[in-house]
Formats: sequence, structure tokens, C-alpha cells
Amino acid sequence: MGKKRKSLKESSKEEEEKNKIRDGVFVSFGSVGRFTTSTPFNLRYMADGNVWITLCLGNRFQVRELENRLNVQKTSQMISDKIKYIETLGPFTFAACGNFIYGFNRHVLKARSQGENHRNEITQLLSFGSEIISISKEENTAKIRDCETLGFSREIQFSEGFFPTVAVHPPTYVNKILFGSTWGTLELWNTKTMKRIYRFKNVLSEKGERYGDKSSLHHLNLKELAGATEEEKDIGQKNAITSIACSPVLDVVAIGFEDGTIVIHNLRTDENVVRFWQVEGRVTTLSFRTEEQPILVSGTVVGSIILWDLEKQKLFKIVADAHHSLISKLEFIQGQPLLISSGSDNCIKQWIFDKPDGSCRVLRERGGHFEPITAINWYDGEYNGVFTGSMDRSIRVTSENAADFGFKIAHDKKSKAGQKILEDRAKINRMPEIPPVTSIRFSSRVEKDWPGAVTLHQDSSEALTWDMNNRRCGKNWIRANGKLNQQCAIEVSRCGNFMVTGDLHGQVKRYNLQSGQIRGEYLIGTMKAHEGKVTGICTDLVNKHVITSGLDGRIRIWNFNECKLESTIEVGQPIYHLIFHRENELAAIVCEDFSIRVYDIDSRKMVRHFEGHNEKITDLAFSPDCRMIVSAGDDMTVRVWDLPSGKMVDWFKTDELVIGLAFSPSGHRIATAHSGRCEIYLWTNLLHYADIILRPIDPKTSSPPRAELPSTLIESRDIKIEEDYGIENHILPKIEDNDEDEIEKHLKKKQEEADLAARAEREEESKRDFLEGLITLSSGPISKMQSIVHHDVIKERNRVQLPEEKPKLAPFVLPVISGLVPTFAPLEEEEPVTKLQKRGEYNTTFANILESCVESGDYAETINMMKKFSPSQADYEFLNLSYMDDGLQIRGMLELFKFQLEKNSDFELVQAFLHVFLKHHSEFIASNQEIQNLAQQLLECQRKHWSRLQSLMDQNLCLVKFFSGIQ
Repeated sequence: MGKKRKSLKESSKEEEEKNKIRDGVFVSFGSVGRFTTSTPFNLRYMADGNVWITLCLGNRFQVRELENRLNVQKTSQMISDKIKYIETLGPFTFAACGNFIYGFNRHVLKARSQGENHRNEITQLLSFGSEIISISKEENTAKIRDCETLGFSREIQFSEGFFPTVAVHPPTYVNKILFGSTWGTLELWNTKTMKRIYRFKNVLSEKGERYGDKSSLHHLNLKELAGATEEEKDIGQKNAITSIACSPVLDVVAIGFEDGTIVIHNLRTDENVVRFWQVEGRVTTLSFRTEEQPILVSGTVVGSIILWDLEKQKLFKIVADAHHSLISKLEFIQGQPLLISSGSDNCIKQWIFDKPDGSCRVLRERGGHFEPITAINWYDGEYNGVFTGSMDRSIRVTSENAADFGFKIAHDKKSKAGQKILEDRAKINRMPEIPPVTSIRFSSRVEKDWPGAVTLHQDSSEALTWDMNNRRCGKNWIRANGKLNQQCAIEVSRCGNFMVTGDLHGQVKRYNLQSGQIRGEYLIGTMKAHEGKVTGICTDLVNKHVITSGLDGRIRIWNFNECKLESTIEVGQPIYHLIFHRENELAAIVCEDFSIRVYDIDSRKMVRHFEGHNEKITDLAFSPDCRMIVSAGDDMTVRVWDLPSGKMVDWFKTDELVIGLAFSPSGHRIATAHSGRCEIYLWTNLLHYADIILRPIDPKTSSPPRAELPSTLIESRDIKIEEDYGIENHILPKIEDNDEDEIEKHLKKKQEEADLAARAEREEESKRDFLEGLITLSSGPISKMQSIVHHDVIKERNRVQLPEEKPKLAPFVLPVISGLVPTFAPLEEEEPVTKLQKRGEYNTTFANILESCVESGDYAETINMMKKFSPSQADYEFLNLSYMDDGLQIRGMLELFKFQLEKNSDFELVQAFLHVFLKHHSEFIASNQEIQNLAQQLLECQRKHWSRLQSLMDQNLCLVKFFSGIQ
């Protein structure tokens, strides 16, 4: 037992190290594009009349409000396993993961199942009063737990061979649960007495059956199953009960089977009311409409919704292609003509029954890609967001900030835009559907005039245009000569009038984007642009040049309008990828040796050569400011290359291969697409928000840190249940009404403090290693330094103008001194208090800290306190320094300034504070010889460092003038 606990602790330490905050240029921000999975959703009816829907996002769940356009309300904490089923009860949410149950209060993790657990994966949860019932795959038991602690209470033991698949609580049936099994049998159990009340015998009976529309001709009843052969048992196994739904009529339920049979059964009389047959196969879900027209809806594995008219006992309507794959759940909103559907196609839809024929239409929809992303770019037009193409043949724009904002442009034959393309393609006998997107290029300048986006497709000779304003396919598509001549590279000019394409055989052509007509071909005499496949095409900012690359190992620069070759750069090895930064005229290429070469197009020379990737580079991108290049490769690493220094300054390793990446137009974020994933992962560029010391990294002496893929956007910080937190047997305290208990607060605070301490230590180490001998400035704003220096002017300008005071009136009776000659007595006047006397009265907190630092010789604490001073506070603190003890505090300030100058740290801050200090205490310094000597030493130190700084500034100004003169 001790050995097992040790292994658990080791694994938890590894998990903690794995989830540690990575320190680098890019940190995880969040993921967008995931809306639901194949796990069924759950509806929760709130006291205010709103309806909340809980959706599974993998290893967390998300709550959306139906009345508020399906907008997100909250996202739960992340747990280690994938959620297979969700059930809600009041403010509590229960998630089944593997053979465990996790309990959440609102969205905060509170408990995990204790005691006896299922041997196999849990397939369903059912909340029942203050208890929750769970059933698992191929296990003849149902376990009952307490909702608050998830502690084991008792279990229902079924007969041998009865493996429950579905559980439901019929209305008005107190303490009774209805279970369906893998063999199509149905049993009613009492959860208090733990006894079976009844086993229904006529669910699969053919006797006296009343069939509805499209009935099945072959069913195996219970007697036949008892003596069936192994082959017949396999047929019977297909009649497993897959779904049960309670109708608005008491005692009546709908039962769905594996083979597509739907039975409306009366529980009180144990008789079938009517039977339907769903020819599409397995019944995945059932739901009754609760108002007006008596309709039963059923879900299929092919994505269709079947509507059955119960009054006429026949098929009413088939909503074909409601989803693109299996429908996981259908449920009507109580008392409303609204139907909610979700499927494994990453889509949630809200349907309304308001058509004249009584059928439904889509009211609202939230969805994303349901197959892996194949191409990614960042659209900078009116709908700013990540532009993606997928294996599901759809094209989407997804917002980076709000996961709900986004739209789909087209989807093969299941969309109107896709149908138009397929009809046009069918006329010329081309491929039957749109192939997956492999490349996306666009110009947002013409999005309101004509289609400005162009896509290339897998193994296709066509390039399609897309209208971003109207969200549909353009009327033009570009076809290469010959059906087998595949388009390999494409570029859209910045003006949006032209696009240039390159094909598999080396041809490069220019087209008018608005008309789709060819406007020129780039040739070398009569020869093609490249010998072999064209791997990259770029255009410059003003349509002066076209830059192309190919597998022949050449970069060719062409005159844009005349289509003539101007120059050729011989690389010497095949080029697989080309990107271009239009503003800086820099081109980066990926070569066969997995290296990145950067060329200046103006001078036609290579200016940088980056080596480090061990396998094929999948994608790379320039940052908008052209300060760095980010690349990803088959070695599972993402590397950041600093262009000014020519060094790698950051890298990390991901669990999933990065197949594409794109910078946001402002450069504050980068989006990545990963192999086998339909989500878009966003990473924040810290250089956009703060000054970070870029540290050169040698891949030979270090290994890349592992980076977790960003989690769902809009989330709370994850808190894991592990034994190293001191929680034995995975037991957490009883659920309370507040959001976080004391243990979680303590763990959260402890983790945050550890992360901050580790980060501060790394920053100090970096400063010591790389700022040695450099003169550095503070991180404070320039306006603050200027306000400190000119505080007197600001104070005088902001002084309140008071009315002039009248002079004191003379007393009515003047005091007289009696004597031979009476004289007036002089008035008593208060003695003025000097500044020196005021300074000696008390010490401020700053003065006390300064005196302690003078004794220790370390002024770091005083400096840190001074950095937080406002201009007024700095003036006040310096004014109140005491001259007592032979000017101890004045000597301390002079030593402090000298200490900071010798450290080459906070140069401009020292100058500002020194100005204020001398303004208040110059007279005292001049009157004390010992302090005057200290001031002289400070002056020499100041001259030394200022002369050095001035020489460096002069040198840099000369270089700037020299290079600007060349350009």
C-alpha cells in the first residue's frame, strides 16, 4: 500500500511540473471553436423562468442560457478525464468520467465519488431526489450515492444477463426507476426496498401489435431469445434499448431500440400502444412535444431528426441533415414549441415549430469544425477573427475574444452555397464535392465590393473565391490547365484586384479576382517559371514585384505588371515553404535541411540563417512588427527566432503536432492549429504587453519545456484533486453553498505564491546574467519622472486662489504700562518654528527604513519603496528628512544614490529623486564638511556614468543617421 501511495505522489509531482506556468514569449490564452461533444446535454429550469443548457467540452462543461441567444454563462474547472455524461440537480452538476463521478457546485469542483465504484465506464447518471444513480457498461448493477458527498449508499443487483443501458424516472412513480437492458427487456425497481416490482413481458411481443408507419418485419421476442443460437443472439443484441422518454400522458413511455424500432408502451397495462420503425438505424434519443400537436422526435446516427405524428400514428416529417453526424440528444422545452438538439458534429441547435405545415426551422445555432483543421490564417477585415478550413469542407471565421461570435461560410452539399458550386461543377463533369482546404489567402480591402478571399484545395486543380461580406462562395473559380494539374500555391495582392497562382508543373499565372480572367503568365522566354512544383508565391506592398519559390531551389523575383524576370536567388536545395513581410521586404524560406533562411529582397542577399529543427517544418510566420519568426515542425516544437539578434529566444513542446499558425494583425496573439484537432488554440505574445528580456537559447544544451494546450476560453483556474495536497482517498469536504471552500482557497493561494516566487527568481537570474555592465532604466512611466522634477511648478499651478486676508484690527482698548510717562505695551508674538525644528520632531516610515538600511549597507528595500512614491509623496518624504545625529539620514540618501549609480540600475529614477533631494537639502550639505565630501564622491560617480551613457547615445545616433542616409 505504501508503494502505491508513493507512485501516486510521484505521478502528482510530475503532473504539477507539467502544468507549471511556462516562462517565455508566448503563454497560453485559451481555445475557441469547441461547443459540444457527443456527450448528451442537460437542461436546467431556473426559478426566474430561464432555461440553462449544460454542454460537455471534453474534460470540462459549459453552461449557456437559451433565452440569451445561447450565450455562455460559465465554464467549469478542468478535470483529468473526459466527461461521458452530465446530470444536474439544483445548483449541483455531476459529471461521469470513466468509472468515477465528479460533483460541482455551480462550476467549482467539490467532490469525487467515494467507496465502491463501477468496474467499467459509467454510461448514464440519473438524479433522483437527494440521490444520484449510475449505471455502467456491461455491468449488472446500479449504484446509488448521496448527492452532497457522493458517498456510496447502496446498489441494485440485477439478475444475471441483465445489463442496464438506460434509466428513467416515470412521473408520479414514487421511489421507482425504470431500467432498459441490452437484450431489450424492461424492469421497474423500487430504490428504497431495493426490490424489483415488475418485469415487462410484452415490450418486444408481436401479438396484437399495432404498427405505425414504416414498421419492421422481423423482431425476436423473449421466448425466442431464450433458445436462440449464437448468431440469433447477435441479432437480438441489436435490439438493445438505447433510449427511453416519458410522455406527457401518465404511464406512457417511448422506447428506442438498437435496430431502429420505436415502441410507445403503456407501463400500467404492459401493452404496446403503437410501434414505428426508423429505417436509418439505431434510435439515439427520443423526446415528446409537451404542447399542442402530439409529436415524438427521434434521433439517428446519420444526423437526421424524425418527427412522428402520434395522433395519426404515422411519419410526419424528416429533417434531413439536421446535423452532420450522430445526434446525441433531442429535448423539447416544456410548454414551448422549441426543440434543442446536439450532435457529435460540434454543434448545438435551437429549433422552433412555426412553419405553416407544422414542421420546424433553425432558430439559433452555435457550432464549429467537427473534423481536424487543415488551414489557418487571421482575417483582418470587418469580421476580425481566425480564418480556418477543415477536413469537414467548411470555412469558418471565429472571434478570438468571444467564442460565440463567428460564422460559417460554406459546407459542401449540405449548404446552399455548397449546392450551387456542386451544380456548377457537375455541369463540367468535375469532382462531386469540395475537397478539404489546404491554403487560405485574402484581401480585406475589397470585402464589400467583390469576393476577396481565395482557397486552395487538396488534390484539386481549382482555386475557389469567397464573398466574406455575404458569407457565400464567389461565382468565379480558377482552374489550372488540365484536370490533373494541381494548384499548389496562391497569393492575393494587397489591393484585392489580383491573385497569382502556381501549379504542380511550375506555371505561375496572374488573374483578375473580380472577373476570374487571366491577366498574364510569368515566363522565362518560353520556359515555365520553375522547373517543378511551385511551393510559394508572394506579392509586395505596391504590386511592384512577385516573389516565387519552387522545388528547383530558386527564388525568382518578377516584375508584377510586365511578367518579366528581374533576378534569381540560387538557394542550392529544394524550397518547401515561402512567406513574405510586405512592409520590410523580407522573405523567409524553409529548405530541405530543416533550416530557415531570411532574404532581403531589395539587396537580394541572405541576412539570417536559423538552424535547429530536427524534422520537417510544418509552418512559420512573421510577427507584424517583423521582430521575430515563429516556426513549428514535426519534432513537436514551436520555436521563436529573434531577427535582430539572429538567435532562438523561446521554444516549447506540445503534445499535438502544430500544422498551422497565424499572427493577429496587431501581433498581440498567435493562433495555432494542431493535427487531429478541430479547436483553435490562442497564445498571448507577452512582448506586446511588457518588456521581456530575450534570452538566447542553445538547443544543444537544453531541452524544450512542455506546454499544455490552452483550455477553453472563459474559465476559472483549475484545481486538481491529488494526494499530494494532503487529501486522503480523494475525499473533499461536504458541498457548501459558497463557491470555494477554505481548502481550495489555501491551495490556490499557495500555488500562486509559488509561481510568482519562481518567476521573480528567474527574472533576477536573467538580469544578473545578461545585464552585467549595462545601464538600465526603471520600468516607471516617463510622465512620472517629469512630474517629480517639476513638482514645484505643478504645485504652484494647481494652488487654490484664496481671497486676500484683511489685516488684523487694532484692539479697541490698547494696553498701557503705568508709570510717570504712560506707554503702550507691545503685543505678544509667537516665535517662528524653523524647518530644522520640525524635522527633528518625528521620523516617517520611510526615514526609519532608510536608517536601518544605512546600518546594513543594503539599500534594496529603500529603493523598492521609493519606486512606489507618487510625485507628491516623494517631495514630502525628502522634505521631512531629519538633520539629527550629524545628518544620518542625509548621509544615507547620498550613499543610496551612489549605490544605485554603481549598480547601473534605475538611472533616470535616480536623477529625478536626486534633483528633489538637492533642492531641499543643498544648504545643509554645504554647511557640513563630512557630508560635503560624500556629495563630492557622488558627483564623481555621476560624471563617470553620465559620460559613458552620453558616448553610447552619440554612437547610436551616428549609426541611425548613417543607415537612414543609405535608405
